[in-house]
Amino acid sequence: MPQNIKQRPSWDRVVRIKEQIHVAGTGRTRFYELSKDPDFPEEIILGKRARGRWLSELIAFIESRKHRSAWLREEGSDDA
Repeated sequence: MPQNIKQRPSWDRVVRIKEQIHVAGTGRTRFYELSKDPDFPEEIILGKRARGRWLSELIAFIESRKHRSAWLREEGSDDA
């Protein structure tokens, strides 16, 4: 759910695709696969051909995936 700009951290900003891919630490193809996830941050239309996402939302998504993958690894270790 989008937040009001006044509720965002002072360091937060809208980042364009190159930086989004860099922050996610993936390649372009994997990034676009991730962006199809329903929980992925909503894209912001900045202009006719310009789009971005809030950095804080992108980081929160990445953190949630890290916690999820750690949980899945723990669950899988019981089976071994």
